[in-house]
Amino acid sequence: MTPRPGPSGLLAALRSRDPGWGILRRALRVSLAACVVFYLGRYVLDDRVVAVYAVFGVVALGALSDVSGPPRHRTRTMLGCLAAGLVLVTIGTLVAVSTATAVVGMLVVAFAVAFAGVGGPRFTGVANGVHLFFILPCFPPYAPDTLPARLLGLAMGVLALVLADRLVLPDPGPPGFRSRLREAAGAIGRHLDALLTGDERLPELRAAARGPVEGLRLSTLPLGERPAGPGARDRGLTHAADALRAVEGRILAITAAAGDPPALPADVVSALSAVRRSLVEVCAALGGEGPPPDLAPVDAAIAEDAADRLRRLTAPDGVAALLPEAPLRVAALEALYVQRTVVLAVRAATGAPEPPEAAEDTGPGGPFWYVGASWWSLWRHRLGTHLTLRSVYLQNAVRLAIGLAAARWVAGGLELQNGFWVLLATLSLMRTSVTATRSALVPAFAGTLVGAVVAAGLLATAGPDSVVYAVVFPVFLVAALAGGPLLGPAVGQGLFTILVTVLFAQLSPASWSLAGVRILDVVVGGLVGILIGVAVWPRGGRSEVRRAAARCLAAGADHIQRVADALAGRPRTRGPGAPTPVDERRLLVLLDAGYAQYRSEPHPRREDPVDWLAVVGAAHRLIRGAAALRRRFADTEPLPWPPVTAGMRGAGHTAAEHYRVFAAALARDVLPAETVEDGRGTPAWVRTAAHECDRVDHPEAMLRVIDLWGWLSWLTDDLARVARRGSAQDGLDVDVDP
Repeated sequence: MTPRPGPSGLLAALRSRDPGWGILRRALRVSLAACVVFYLGRYVLDDRVVAVYAVFGVVALGALSDVSGPPRHRTRTMLGCLAAGLVLVTIGTLVAVSTATAVVGMLVVAFAVAFAGVGGPRFTGVANGVHLFFILPCFPPYAPDTLPARLLGLAMGVLALVLADRLVLPDPGPPGFRSRLREAAGAIGRHLDALLTGDERLPELRAAARGPVEGLRLSTLPLGERPAGPGARDRGLTHAADALRAVEGRILAITAAAGDPPALPADVVSALSAVRRSLVEVCAALGGEGPPPDLAPVDAAIAEDAADRLRRLTAPDGVAALLPEAPLRVAALEALYVQRTVVLAVRAATGAPEPPEAAEDTGPGGPFWYVGASWWSLWRHRLGTHLTLRSVYLQNAVRLAIGLAAARWVAGGLELQNGFWVLLATLSLMRTSVTATRSALVPAFAGTLVGAVVAAGLLATAGPDSVVYAVVFPVFLVAALAGGPLLGPAVGQGLFTILVTVLFAQLSPASWSLAGVRILDVVVGGLVGILIGVAVWPRGGRSEVRRAAARCLAAGADHIQRVADALAGRPRTRGPGAPTPVDERRLLVLLDAGYAQYRSEPHPRREDPVDWLAVVGAAHRLIRGAAALRRRFADTEPLPWPPVTAGMRGAGHTAAEHYRVFAAALARDVLPAETVEDGRGTPAWVRTAAHECDRVDHPEAMLRVIDLWGWLSWLTDDLARVARRGSAQDGLDVDVDP
């Protein structure tokens, strides 16, 4: 026989599921606050209304919400929710006059609260709890005379939770996203040091950088740790994470191309050394150990690189010597430009003023347009970006609003006892796709059934003696709050069923039939959730990430052609057949939001044919790289070599067509049948330019040829990676709203 685990074994198992005992400590804090306010309202003040609203105020924010961050942020969030809750309880009390007004009120409030999630994790994390502030009072009886007691109870509950959060087993909160950025910047710097010095530990340091860099993906972080708010500092943090991962991506590409041991040209070493020095300043600024990073040295390195390449091109045989190393040099220059973005983003994240030389970046249409913008304009931009049916935020808000309104109508029409349990079930079980909702129903129904059987037995045994329920209430409260996170949703639902039975048995005489009412309400709420899920955007995030990716790549294809034309000195004139301009920045935001949701949803067991992370990374690099090249060569004259001009435009057309083919395939949810060759090898138009430049000195024109060739090579590599489902470790998968 296999020996049963003893107390030490159970303790070890719990510790493995709850490192640091964070879940258990939170359960104890919330339970203490809930018990104090419930017993005070029920047995000291002898006011059942105060008791109910007090305990549900604690449960709404302590159990149904994710209030995370440092203590002062948690306090601010809970007090803000209290202010919103007082308003919602008042409105809910007034609309309970009839089922029709309650349904309309539920529809409006549910949409507004859910759509407020575009404001970032603090809003998303508390949405379920704030919904409860309206759900509870919008049910009969219509009793506006009890409004003062309801508001008093809610205030007691939330304030008790605030005190417990600060005083009882306090949680210092996560270290913060700035520390993650600092760790990643340090790891990238050590990798770069090893590359520049030829350190034999290069493979080890390259591997060591992967963890901190991957840790910057917002989709891998707990919701409360994501800097995804609309404010300038959150945008700066997200922008810096995006840019740091891109810097590491270019360094990885250079490391792979440099050979073993690495052999780097002198100007590549010079450019990467400037990146390394800037990374040291970034680490110091993020750690509060130094001033904001300086932009001037990076700009000087960019100017020096351009001047050095022009000098090399004018030297005898300079073109022939430069061509074999062109992709490597383009990657180093890209690393410099992206490091410039890192510097500006870290300055924005730390609240430092942007330098005068960054005026173009911080102006309208620049990548750092949000620096210095007002709070209201940032919120307006975020809301406006997602006011489209293609936004997963708006889809989720509409889906939840319809689901809760339908549940309120069903509960009111059937006059279900404790009908708010129906809405609570809909709220807790409805997911962002029908697949996710369906997968949540089975454990919920099974747990509720088992919990109801146990609760019925308890009610039949204890009878109307409320003392028994008062004694076991704290036990089941701690168990319910810790059981779900530790042991799974089925256990959590079962324990919560017992908990609400014990709670309501203290408010009025109850029989074993109360457990049956709980089962009925959960089943009705779950069925409403899945029916609405089937009817309203049932595919969830994957459908939108597919659509947004196709639109981004299609828009990017036109960018490729325009950049090739511009660098060739013959920009296309916009005619009747030209594509309509699109807001690529908005498309990228919608793509990132869709991908983040897609990552959070369960998927069928069959492997997804598309590597969406590689697709998202390719879309970002394409659109942002095009913008960088057009800024770098803002004013261009026609090339002196017509065959090269035709070759550049033809190469741009070919690359653009590859992206259009991919976009059309993604729109059909497949990968294209054609294979994409990588960008290695020197094309004929580049060799022609090299030959002509050797005969007649045109270094600036040749520089345009080399940079376009390098950029198109990286773009082709991106598509090849998507086609072979490679791992785009330097890709993006976050909501990069900047």
